[in-house]
Amino acid sequence: MNPTRLSFIRSTLCRHFRRDPYSSMPLEGLKVIDVGCGGGILSEPLARMGATVTAIDAVDKNIKIASIHAACDPTTASIEYCCTTAGLSLSSASCHLINHSLSLVLPVT
Repeated sequence: MNPTRLSFIRSTLCRHFRRDPYSSMPLEGLKVIDVGCGGGILSEPLARMGATVTAIDAVDKNIKIASIHAACDPTTASIEYCCTTAGLSLSSASCHLINHSLSLVLPVT
């Protein structure tokens, strides 16, 4: 993930939630959903900043790759990856899609 984009996300979230952006875990206690997570390039840094992350993507291969990569690091192993879409009925989703502090949908550039 682009360091400039991550820095912007971190500072914006810290400002909004009144957190110290220089803390090692500034997003601790926040629940984030990453819609269209792909290989997890945003999900992993958010987890490293302390967020509880649920990451969804419509492509099963992306979810498998992201899960394998995240499992290599104890800090990111807790990310909940699900193959689903944002439009799927919440009652039929196999992952936790409700009660999040923040939902992120970012374009790939």
